[in-house]
Formats: sequence, C-alpha cells, structure tokens
Amino acid sequence: MLRIVSLFLGITALDAAQTTPAWTFDGASHPELIPVGTVTFKQPGPRRPDYPRFEQTNEAVTFDGKGSHLVVKDTGENSIFDFKNGDALTLEAWVKPDGLRKGENAYVIGKGRDDPKSATPSNQNWALRLRVLYDTACLNFLFASPSGKGIQWHRWTTPTGLANDGRWHHVAVRYEFGKPESIGGWIDGKPMKGSWDMDGPTADAPFVDNAPVWIGSSMGGLANSSFRGAIDDIRLHRTLVPAEEIAGRFASTLPPVTKAEMAQLSASPNAGNDSASGVKTAKSPEVVRKAPKIDWTTVTNGQVRVELCEDWKPTANVWPDKAPVVTDSYAAPAFGFARVPEKYRKNPGGQASPAPPRPRCLGALHRRQAASADALPSRADRQQTDQGSGRISRPRRRLPLRASGQP
Repeated sequence: MLRIVSLFLGITALDAAQTTPAWTFDGASHPELIPVGTVTFKQPGPRRPDYPRFEQTNEAVTFDGKGSHLVVKDTGENSIFDFKNGDALTLEAWVKPDGLRKGENAYVIGKGRDDPKSATPSNQNWALRLRVLYDTACLNFLFASPSGKGIQWHRWTTPTGLANDGRWHHVAVRYEFGKPESIGGWIDGKPMKGSWDMDGPTADAPFVDNAPVWIGSSMGGLANSSFRGAIDDIRLHRTLVPAEEIAGRFASTLPPVTKAEMAQLSASPNAGNDSASGVKTAKSPEVVRKAPKIDWTTVTNGQVRVELCEDWKPTANVWPDKAPVVTDSYAAPAFGFARVPEKYRKNPGGQASPAPPRPRCLGALHRRQAASADALPSRADRQQTDQGSGRISRPRRRLPLRASGQP
C-alpha cells in the first residue's frame, strides 16, 4: 500500500540513508509546509476504485497555477536536500494537471531558483517538472552546475508525456549526480526514453546551497513555471529506487482514454521561458515578409490565371518573398481546379523526376463601397462589374491566392 509511509513532518539533517521525505496531504497538520498564494488542502486525491492502491478518503492539495506554492525551508549545510557527485536521487509524485498550456514548465517540486532578485537567481539544485511540448506534459528533470562565473543548465526531457485527460498520473525520475547515463524516467509505471536537451549531459556536480524547496512553482512564482491542478504523495529518495518498484506504484481500473476525450491545449502567454532567472530573454524579432511582386497585366478580367512553378524549392516552411519562375500557365473560370495539364518528357529513362509543380492562382476581386471589409460582392454586383455597366466607386483590390496553405 502506498499510504504506509507516514507524513514527514520534521525536516532535519538526519542520516540520509534512514530518511525519506514524503508529503501525502492526508488531512494531518503540515507545520513544515508554508503555503503561499491559493493553495487548497483537503481536496480529493487518487481514490478507490479508480486507483486501487489508495483509500476512498485519500486527499491531495491543489494549486491555482498563478504562483501559488508550498515552501519547505532547508535546514543548512549537508541537509537531506543537498546532493553532490555520487549521490543518488529519486523524485516521484502523483499529479493531476488542470488545463495544460503549451510552453509551460510546471514545477512539481524543486530546490533553488526561487528568487529571481537574489545574488544567485539560477541556483537550481534539482527539480522535477512537467514541460508541455507536442500537446503533452513531458517528464522533465533539471539542475544547474557552476561554470566559471556563471552556470550551465542540464535538462533532461522525454519526447512524450501526460495527455490532457483530467486523470491522476504517477511520475518519477531518478539520477545519480556525476553519471548522466544513470538518468531514468517513468510515467504511470512505464519507463520513458528522454534526452539531455540543454547544455547536454555532464559529470559536473550540481549547484548546492541552502535555498528552500518549493512545491508547485519556481522563479518567484512565475505563472509559466507554476503547476495548475492537484498533487499528492510526493517522495524524495536518496537512492536509485529499483525500476520494478517504480513500475509497481501505478495501478488504475479506468479504461484507456480516447483521443476524443483529451482536451486541446492552449498556448501559454510566456511559452518557452526556460532561461536563467534574473536574465531577460531577448525578444525574437518580428519577421515581416513582403508579398512577391505580381505582373497584373497577365491577368484577364473575368478569369483566373493559374501558374505552375516547377523550379521552386523551398528551404523553410514559409511563403517565398520572390515570385517563382513560371513553367506553364493557363486560364481558369474560378479559383479552383481538379487537375493540372499533363506534361511529357523526352527520353525519361535515367533522368531524375522533376519536383512536383507548385500551382498558384491570381485573379481580381471587386467590392462595393458599402460592403463590409470581409464581405464578397453580390452576384448582381459581379455581373454589373463584368459587363462594365455599374462601375463601383471603391478602388479595385487584387488579391493573389494560392492553391495550398503551406510551402
């Protein structure tokens, strides 16, 4: 049973081999936990029958995702929360995210990097986070190591993670400092592959100081680093918990979630902010692309000109800023076509197949002055314009339209 570990109330510098801090939020008092912001205790946690390893009255704690968190003060040098090279660490927790947003780096638990205005704003001793990428909350382990006058970040992330399904999930990560190959992660008892995607793996020792442990947020309560939802049964082990034991933590009687039941993710307003605390990230310059110059003398009134461009080879997923070379063209009655003219080559044997042609359509649209900016002219207006008997007073607007949406 998961609940046999008693709530760890007094955090002291005891022998690490004999002490495993655990926070189970089962309604008992929590004198070592300092709540900041909207932290709500006595909330439903994972319970029977959906999660058979828990009691029917099991409770958890919720966070509003706006900087609310719990603080556990460090007791000083060589505390149970301090790690050096050769020390092992396993972090695990039950989480139920509420409304994931793309680009968030939600802290479940971490030590350091709590005060952006301090002399050491990037003092990340260690952290277990959910990094929202690819429409899932990926498992993430982060720590910093001193490097000259600054620091180096070491971030390990899984390529997939939790779905936005409103359910409870068990997450765990383990690591022996100084041995980057020892990293391992689990979601719902299943081992997850990952990669060191920031500054790469390292044998360097982690940053160690007397910074507090925060549950549910970091970086002074930055919303993008804050957890939104419920957390339960957080544990910190100073050993590499066996994989079989971690795999056995999760049990659920719920059926698999279908894709239709998963909520869509919205973008975080601070998406992707994972720079060092206290350091302003340079704003990416806005890319302004000019439309290719169009030779409108080739466009006949009342028809659409379709151009086929075979030599256009995109190097990026953006529209070209120069008009591509036209290989062939023809006139069509409307903005739409089912096929393009066939093309035959002489002696095709031994020749490389040409790239698929890129079609683009050009035509002129006319609008009445009284029409709204988004309204198309009526059929009568178009007939009058085509016949030349009802010339509209608003200047004619020509719009280049292309047949597909991405290069």
